[in-house]
This record gives sequence, structure tokens and C-alpha cells, in this order.
Amino acid sequence: MTLWLLAACVKPVALPAPPPSAPSEVRPVRISHVAREHVMRAYMQQESGQLEEAAASWKRAILFDPESAELYLRLGSVREQLGEIDAARSWYEEAAARGSEEAVQRMQALDRDLG
Repeated sequence: MTLWLLAACVKPVALPAPPPSAPSEVRPVRISHVAREHVMRAYMQQESGQLEEAAASWKRAILFDPESAELYLRLGSVREQLGEIDAARSWYEEAAARGSEEAVQRMQALDRDLG
């Protein structure tokens, strides 16, 4: 797993964030330093198929960085992978409320798939 450190420990960092539809792609995610440990754990758990554990790690990361739309988006994607569509939509709504266009697109995709 590749890590990109954008700044010193007290500044945001970027970590790879594979979208659920294309797990081999790498995309940076900006998070606070204190949430980084939980995010790294969530990625490892998600990659190894431990989705419930990954969801718990994403939730802990959100506690430390509650304004990060990306963290809500990632938690929504795990819930979607688990087939928990209502929960996924709820987390996507939180991400969209924080400015995530991707969350809006994922909610629209859920609507198309269910409609």
C-alpha cells in the first residue's frame, strides 16, 4: 500500500482510497493526523475482507475528523459492500452534506440500481 505524506504530522495527509467499484485504483484522501491510524487500519481490514471491522475503524476515524466528507464516503462504501443499502445511503448523505460530489453520484447509482 502506498502512502503519500503531504505535510508534517499536524497537517492533513493523503492516503490511497480505492473505490469499491475498482479496488485496484488508488486515489488520495485528505484526513487529519489523528484520524490517520484508524484510516490505515480500515484500509487493511477492507482489503482483507474484514468489512465489519473496517466499518468500525471508519467510524472511529470520523470521531477524530468529523468534517471529512471522504471518511463518511468510505464508510458508506463499506456498508454498500455489505449490502446494507439504507445504511450506505445514510453515510453517503453525510458525505454529500460535507461537499462530496462522489457521494451524490453514489446515491444516484443506488437509486438507478434499486429503481
